[in-house]
Amino acid sequence: MVQALSSKWKWAGFFILLFWNLPSIAQQARLDIPASLLEVGEPFRLAVACDNFVPDAPPVFPEIPGLAIRFAVKTERPSWINGVISTHYLFNYQVVANRAGTFNIPALSVKSAGKEYKTQPGMLQTIAGGVYAWISLIPSRTNPIVGEVITFDLNIYLDGSTRSLQNFQLSPPSGDGLSVSPFVSSEQVNLQTNGTTIILFPFKFTAAPAKTGLLRLETNVLSMDLGFPPLDIFQHPTKWRHVELTLPTVNISSHPLPDPGNKSFSGAIGKFQVKSSAVPLEVNANDPITLTVEVKGTGNIENLQVPQIEWPQFQVYPPRSQFVSTDPLKISGFQRIEVIVSPQSTNVTSIPAFSLTYFDPELNKYQTTSTDPIPLRVKQGKAGPMIATNLSIAGPPPVKSLPSLIYERENSSPHFFQPTFAYVLGLNGVPAFILAIFSFVFYRRSQRKVNEREQHIGQLLAKIKSAHQTLLQPGVLSTEQFYGEIFRLLQSGLSLVSGKSELAITEETLEELANSNWINTDSRALAEELFLLCNQLRYGGTEAISRTEILLKVSKLVEEFLQKEPK
Repeated sequence: MVQALSSKWKWAGFFILLFWNLPSIAQQARLDIPASLLEVGEPFRLAVACDNFVPDAPPVFPEIPGLAIRFAVKTERPSWINGVISTHYLFNYQVVANRAGTFNIPALSVKSAGKEYKTQPGMLQTIAGGVYAWISLIPSRTNPIVGEVITFDLNIYLDGSTRSLQNFQLSPPSGDGLSVSPFVSSEQVNLQTNGTTIILFPFKFTAAPAKTGLLRLETNVLSMDLGFPPLDIFQHPTKWRHVELTLPTVNISSHPLPDPGNKSFSGAIGKFQVKSSAVPLEVNANDPITLTVEVKGTGNIENLQVPQIEWPQFQVYPPRSQFVSTDPLKISGFQRIEVIVSPQSTNVTSIPAFSLTYFDPELNKYQTTSTDPIPLRVKQGKAGPMIATNLSIAGPPPVKSLPSLIYERENSSPHFFQPTFAYVLGLNGVPAFILAIFSFVFYRRSQRKVNEREQHIGQLLAKIKSAHQTLLQPGVLSTEQFYGEIFRLLQSGLSLVSGKSELAITEETLEELANSNWINTDSRALAEELFLLCNQLRYGGTEAISRTEILLKVSKLVEEFLQKEPK
């Protein structure tokens, strides 16, 4: 037993003596700098090593003019040298020099558990590299008119050996008194010049002066990292260059617009054309007409102001316009203007020409483009209750009389069976009281059907009126809600004709009624068109027809239904 204990103490003493005699492990902070000359724009690694202590946080580099220093990653690396185990914590930084010369890096402070460690100072030397990228900025005009949209071509050229582009950073330039658009990029182009390949990245943007005088497009800095051969086994570049380019300054001399004189000018600058159409072209006096004007051209068309329309023989309501761009910069396209006009008398024979006066910067003068007058037939119609007809109108809406048939039905007396009743009472040779009983029963049944139909008509008329008063108000209903209401109006109208309940009405009902000649071919086609639109848009979609036109079609179809007796 004593011998075993003695053996254990011998081994314990051996290990104590072994570790007692190990060399001490040094704790220090070191700065690891590349010894070779570095090229301007070439990214390289700079590391701070913490030997045998755990740092609290990465050390912070002071600002060194000409050097861009960015923290990259922290790593831990153990080592065994001459029987000594060490642990090294490495803070790696990516550094890029933007000029040639010598850079002095001061000693850095690293803290750990209340202690402070200092690195040794260091020195970097960089040399000028080759030209890997350059830039050009070309304006379409440098002496624009106030409000004129000018375009800029920004071309970025890269060395043909470039294999990768990363960390591309470029913000649009700005300038006091200039409204500048975002950049719009195009596809990369490879150019061949004297047997040398150049890679072109084209960009465009626009600027419009908001005031007169000398305006300056402020410079901006473009930065990117370019990758070059040799490539690794994954075909990735192994040589990288950081490039910073400064956009050249552009001076713009803005001039005021000339006096338009007696021309009605609303601010259009560029080149424009107009065309127009209208529906319907045969109306009663005071009926609404939807006039659509399309202004097409290039210039400040996106923010084009609609000229004021003053036609003495028409009631003109506030227009609504929609811009459709045909190019990414939104300087070309067309404005679709919709305005409701209402002829005030039967003396009106046409819708006047729509005119637009614009300033042409190339010709340096005002130009006027006009549509042709649109022939119109105006009849003397009956005065009746008025309804709203257009979603796009702000303020008092235009009006239109519903078919007089609808209102005649509202104010007419019920249908009575009196002629038939009197006739049967006067038949010779038939007991009057028997005929009276049968006639009375038949009269009550007929009267009940008539009353139910009149009640149905009244409900349908109330729905139509409500539709014209509420569905066309701006912002009331979404597309899905609007066409859901239109679908229910169609169901109600077909229920009146077919005798079926509204919930039982489908597109198949149309075919049944058409085959039985209860509705004509035109009404069937119109109903099928409306059903198709409702099925497409009441569950989502884009409206291609104005809501005014849709409700006019529904009113026309309802008028056809009201003239039919129930099936």
